Amino acid sequence: HAGGMAPAVHQAVIDAGETESGCTIHEVTHVVDGGPIVVQKSVKVDLGTETAESLKAKVQPLEGPAFVEAIEGHIVKVGLSPGGGAKGGAISYADAGVSIDEGNRLVDLIKPACKSTRRAGCETADLGGFGGLFDL
Repeated sequence: HAGGMAPAVHQAVIDAGETESGCTIHEVTHVVDGGPIVVQKSVKVDLGTETAESLKAKVQPLEGPAFVEAIEGHIVKVGLSPGGGAKGGAISYADAGVSIDEGNRLVDLIKPACKSTRRAGCETADLGGFGGLFDL
């Protein structure tokens, strides 16, 4: 039963008499829940005592581990090793396709445009920093 985590989804499972429910992670396509299944986790549904809330409480703990499994599977699929880079060492920004130099160059290019939007109380703000203090 597709539709998210709302209690109505879990109630629909119970109302349909399903004896199993869970979570599924799909590859992304233009169709909701239409992509190939990457990971699927399930729990038994006790039709005699199950409520939407109790079923949700059983399914939700499966979701985090399912995402981790899907991500680890993707890492292996693209030729990296879980917990490390292509050679088993630590993964770098470059391994992930990120260029720090190009990012810094972009920040430098847009600083003049951003500076033109400064307002009172933000005189010490600096583009590219990790935090800011504002006197509003």
